Amino acid sequence: HDPEEAASGLVSRASQASLAKAGKRGQDDLQTLAIPYSPVPSPTGDCRMTSASNPARRENRPAVRRYLTLLFSDLTGSTNLGATLETEHYAALLAQLGLAYREIISRHGGTVVRIQGDSVLAIFGHPETLEDDGRRATEAALDLHARVRGLLMDPPALRGFSLTMHTGIHAGLVLLGRGDLVRGRFELMGNAANIAARLSDAAGSDMILVSAETLGPEHHLFVTAER
Repeated sequence: HDPEEAASGLVSRASQASLAKAGKRGQDDLQTLAIPYSPVPSPTGDCRMTSASNPARRENRPAVRRYLTLLFSDLTGSTNLGATLETEHYAALLAQLGLAYREIISRHGGTVVRIQGDSVLAIFGHPETLEDDGRRATEAALDLHARVRGLLMDPPALRGFSLTMHTGIHAGLVLLGRGDLVRGRFELMGNAANIAARLSDAAGSDMILVSAETLGPEHHLFVTAER
């Protein structure tokens, strides 16, 4: 199914979010990646040779196929906002967003993969997949939207400006690979990541589009409406 043609709905607790039925893709469409590891110091304080300190072993690490819930979120109207604000004020806003992303996503058991400007990519279900990953991702998005709506703007003349996010959430099989400075903590490849990104792009201001299979039977915990 094409995710852009799928039925969807609204999910809300303090704000509104949408429940979209996004199509599943086959496992054959997923691509191969590698995984990051860190050096592990020995009890004596010496740094042992590990997969992280041995380039040959690190590059040969196989990709890991995981069932994850992915969350993409962006600040709505950030291009116009960035053009309106002074550089220092926009940088201060991005710093507030970064703090909100890390605090809220971590609180709900997620992992921030990448923060790029005003956008964030996070995963739920790593290192262990749980039955409520979709619910926790949706709750994290709702809390994130509420936090951003309450952020104070500088300079004072722009404090009446409405700050909102738009978010897409989808769960599915991905290949979890080794990240870098560009790709973030991990590289995520596969149709599940593509669907989550498309849902985020399709979401309107202060809207959270969540695929139906992501919430499953826990959709009753939220107020939903078809889209």
